[in-house]
Amino acid sequence: MGLGALFGTAPFFVTVNYPFIAILLINIIIVGSIYSLLFAIKMFIKNYRITIMEIKHQMERMKFARWCYLGGSLVSLLAFFLFQDRFLKVISISLAGFSIFYIHLLIFIRAVEKVGMFKIIPIAKLTEGDWVAEDIHFKGKLYYSKKSLGIENKQIEYLKKHGVKRILIKEGVPFVPSFLIGLIITLVYGSVIV
Repeated sequence: MGLGALFGTAPFFVTVNYPFIAILLINIIIVGSIYSLLFAIKMFIKNYRITIMEIKHQMERMKFARWCYLGGSLVSLLAFFLFQDRFLKVISISLAGFSIFYIHLLIFIRAVEKVGMFKIIPIAKLTEGDWVAEDIHFKGKLYYSKKSLGIENKQIEYLKKHGVKRILIKEGVPFVPSFLIGLIITLVYGSVIV
């Protein structure tokens, strides 16, 4: 929102053919994707052995999905040999590659997330906005849902009052650097894809 207010129009020293804010948003998405992948690789290296075990577990868990994606890629490869048009051949081979890549990337990301981003912390370290990764029930009623956007101070105080000592949270990727890098790239180079 801040970047949108600051750069509603292109700065005087930047020449672009498209709306500046659209280029900025696209650059942030591209940089954010690369940044998130690099962050996941760092987490993988840090927790190598446990993550490998979790990858094997996720592959077993998602066996049916893997077979579906493999089937889709085989259909795309078959289409590659059937089509005469060059453009359609490129599309079909791209879809085949994407199917195989996507399902394995998803397995990798889920494994890294499970191993490196879930932590049990003392209730004293819980702060407003943290993602609590489990439903909390009191007297048979749902007090906090893990689908919530973050815990509030009054909920933290309630947990402390009821003697909760430790809690499972999910940490996210620190995304702020990708906003800065995306902004710098936009100001220096303009669009990275056009």
